[in-house]
Amino acid sequence: MGEPIFQDTEGFVIPPVPHLSWVDLQEEVVATAQEASDDDRRQLATALLTAILEQPSYGPDNLLDAGAFALLLDAVPDQVEAALDPAADRHVGGQRYLRQHVFTIPGPSGAMWLERLIRADDTHAYFLFTDMRIGKLPTWSEVDWSDRLDAIARVASEPRPTIVRMLSMATVPRSATPALVRVAIAHGTGPTDSLVRGAAATIRSHRRGDESDLELIDWEAHRVAPELHRWLLELSGESGERDPLVAAARSAGRIDDAAAAILAAPLDRPAWADGEVPWTVAEVVTIGEVDLPGGTLTGGDPWYTGGHEGFPWTVRLEAEAARVDVVVVEHPLYGRECAALHLVTAGAAPVDHWEPVAGRVVPEGYHVEIGIAGFGSVAAYEGGAIPETDREEVPGSPHPFWHLFGTDDRGGLALCSVGPQHQVCRTWVGRTEAGHAVAAVTDLGLLDLDLAATVPTWLAGPR
Repeated sequence: MGEPIFQDTEGFVIPPVPHLSWVDLQEEVVATAQEASDDDRRQLATALLTAILEQPSYGPDNLLDAGAFALLLDAVPDQVEAALDPAADRHVGGQRYLRQHVFTIPGPSGAMWLERLIRADDTHAYFLFTDMRIGKLPTWSEVDWSDRLDAIARVASEPRPTIVRMLSMATVPRSATPALVRVAIAHGTGPTDSLVRGAAATIRSHRRGDESDLELIDWEAHRVAPELHRWLLELSGESGERDPLVAAARSAGRIDDAAAAILAAPLDRPAWADGEVPWTVAEVVTIGEVDLPGGTLTGGDPWYTGGHEGFPWTVRLEAEAARVDVVVVEHPLYGRECAALHLVTAGAAPVDHWEPVAGRVVPEGYHVEIGIAGFGSVAAYEGGAIPETDREEVPGSPHPFWHLFGTDDRGGLALCSVGPQHQVCRTWVGRTEAGHAVAAVTDLGLLDLDLAATVPTWLAGPR
């Protein structure tokens, strides 16, 4: 096969593409198989599948023809199923072509193969669903959606199938919403679960306000998880619409009196069911003190700030050390996150007013690239921010987290998590009546602070 054309730092070798490979010969294999005996067809299909898995093939599109895949599926389906296992991957690219074809098989057999794909390689099933959603793969036909959703519902819920994440963003047709209910019942964890909320939102979008709304629901699902089914009905309509829907289902004979009583039982409808609700401050935590040689402060993502990326902003403080607090907020749907960093110099005069700090690249501040923001000395950021030996100390997950680094004579860094990633972080500097800079606050994108207009109680009060 010739000499390797690439070798990375870990020694992984990507061999060159042969001058004549399975890609060039697949049509000939298919033509030959048409006239061959059953045994010869199986041998040809086996040889083709082996070549797909073992010969290098690099290309942005699916190089495996539909006819060649049909031969594999017909002649050696057991081998195709085995080839979906990540362990069968030879790191040469061919396995992904098999997955793409399996994902788009039409009809009931397509649902069966989707279930096999999820069980064999759920991560790639998730990526394929993403590709379909953005148009890189053909979308499932309307008649195929129900079977495929039922296949997802049948997969074990522990660990939760990764492909389930995509269903809250999928455009599920009206005819498939009963199957979507079955997925939510099988894999949902409660009313705040994105799967349950997404399924409810889909049903809500298809409602017409007449008897046809009964067709959107799998009314037998209450037998599996009555409370979760009740929440699906509550969230799939406006406030007060659940009781009439349940009554209509009882009148139509879809449920009996006992089921109607269960599904119409009172619920405390949350505010988020009818629109966005704000994040609220849960606590303010002092994470430590950072040294600021020369008194110059900057902030940013420690993996990008400094060096050729430069500094998003700098502020000269009236001290060479400062305390850093992290403001932790919570949300009924999204949990807890860091929402702001507050830095204040010890023994300074009170802040009289706050001024926005203009960014040098992003006027509003800076973008978080990897989900970590921070305050620190210019020298610490310029020196590579976090030494290689210390990077493993950064928690990474779960959110929220924070960490303090000391870098000797170059000063220190105070870091915290940011979620969602890629937020715009805006900074204000607090000045005394005399105009001295003694404090700074960076809003991490969840509180939408405007300190020039309103100072929150957690910042205005004594600490």
